Amino acid sequence: MRDWKEALDFFRWARSRRDVCEITVFAYNMMLKLLRDGEQWSLSEVLLKEMLEERIMPDNYTFSIFVSCSKRCDRAEDAIAWFHRLRETGVSFDGVTYSAMIDLYGKAGRTAEAMDLYQTMRKNNWKPDLVSFGVIANVYSRVGDYQAILRLFRDMEQAEIKPNVVLFNTLIGTLGRAGKVTLAKGMFDEMATYGLEPSEITLSILIDMYTKVGALDKALDVYDTIKQKKWKLDVLVYNTLLKSCVESGNIQRAESLIAEMEMEKQWPDHMTYGILMNVYATKGMVAEVRAMFDKLKNLAVFPKAAFYTMLIKASKQAGDFDRIPGIFDEMVANGCSVNERMSGMLVSCASSSQISDETRLGVLECVKKIKPRLHELLSRLLVLAKEDDDFDDIASETTEFLLREITAPSRRPMCNAVIDFCCVLGSRNAARAILSSGVSAGLYHGLHTTLPSLWQLNLRTLSFAGAECALEAWIESLATAAENGDEFPEDVMVETGTGRAKEATNSVSLSEFVGGVLKGMDSPFEENRRPGGYFIASGEAAKAWLQSRKPELKN
Repeated sequence: MRDWKEALDFFRWARSRRDVCEITVFAYNMMLKLLRDGEQWSLSEVLLKEMLEERIMPDNYTFSIFVSCSKRCDRAEDAIAWFHRLRETGVSFDGVTYSAMIDLYGKAGRTAEAMDLYQTMRKNNWKPDLVSFGVIANVYSRVGDYQAILRLFRDMEQAEIKPNVVLFNTLIGTLGRAGKVTLAKGMFDEMATYGLEPSEITLSILIDMYTKVGALDKALDVYDTIKQKKWKLDVLVYNTLLKSCVESGNIQRAESLIAEMEMEKQWPDHMTYGILMNVYATKGMVAEVRAMFDKLKNLAVFPKAAFYTMLIKASKQAGDFDRIPGIFDEMVANGCSVNERMSGMLVSCASSSQISDETRLGVLECVKKIKPRLHELLSRLLVLAKEDDDFDDIASETTEFLLREITAPSRRPMCNAVIDFCCVLGSRNAARAILSSGVSAGLYHGLHTTLPSLWQLNLRTLSFAGAECALEAWIESLATAAENGDEFPEDVMVETGTGRAKEATNSVSLSEFVGGVLKGMDSPFEENRRPGGYFIASGEAAKAWLQSRKPELKN
């Protein structure tokens, strides 16, 4: 019986006939398994409560099913609460379940508790297997603690467990995000000593790492090595390298890569062409975007809404805002369903400093047709910005809208666009209120990293205006920590990446812009040239600087 509804009806009937049916833990486990497959979290909780009320002791398998259901239903916190409750009742768990719980703690952002559980189990002579080590490495990776992953590798060596490619990918990716490029490359080379060959994912991680630090030459060296050693190349690796060329501004090399793909019979997919279209759109090359779309007509999987979004972006970058409502109407007339990227792009257009007030209202009318609530919030901001009023209410309403009506991947970009909208209206207070509300709601996971050895602000995914707001708020929080006498870490870092500006009107990169802001503050942050995209100060120097400018911050 595979249908959970039918199975539940039968289970309820059997449970009511105690005279002929004995309901055991085995029956509950089977029912919980079907509810898990149907992603029925609430009903699973009901069954678990029934088991305890009926004094049918859940076993390790019961909770294993329950944990996997919580992952499918995104209910990590609830599963953690049940874990504590069942452990107190005497349920015995095995290593697989403990690994799953460590993973849940990590996904819930409770890294310290995840590590406490790991250390407790090690003291109780628990011997993690390869899968368990992989789970623990992922927890450390989420918070960027590469040193802890390196310690895990030593633990594995002592336990005579050989790391696999997936574990190396986790470590190399974490090192890359932390800017430890040389160490990451060293770990990549070390794979050979274990008899491991890098996967397509490994190669993509390495190329992407070099892209983010502005080392296109190194990314291309990896590509040459791949061809020399005859490692497997797929569209993912090509797309990552293509993205590297694009972000480094080498459009000619990107175009030649597509030709090489076709020669190698690695046919470009819609993402390949989408990357190149995005380049043309960013440069305001409307005709080239149109021409590229003609090539995509043979790829039925390419979403037409994405084409129109690119076309609007190209018009924005070219400063041709009057064209935008017409493109939007053309898309609707052609029966394309409007996605959230289109909504965000329209808000981004309305947030440009080059658009006239009249055209801005025309673009907002397009927003109204697809997101009435968003249009209402933006219209209110137009009025409130002139009054420079208290923005806490509108900020919380904006965040509530994003959480309720916008899917998770689009929430941060949409919030960024609204922040830019506030800034172009001249209301930095509104922008900072919305950013603060977004951070509190979890929209900016990864914006702040707080480790014993490092405090970091990651501005990679923010616009110039959003980055400046985030930087101001972060420095104020550091100043508060300095004033309270808190101990500072060894290093304090601002990460910007090395990509060029996305605004056609800006010839500088985000890194150059943030560097200028930090220099204007007479801060001790110095740019790290190799790899680039980072500004670093010692904790001691940052604390002394913050204390010296305390009167300035109060004003």
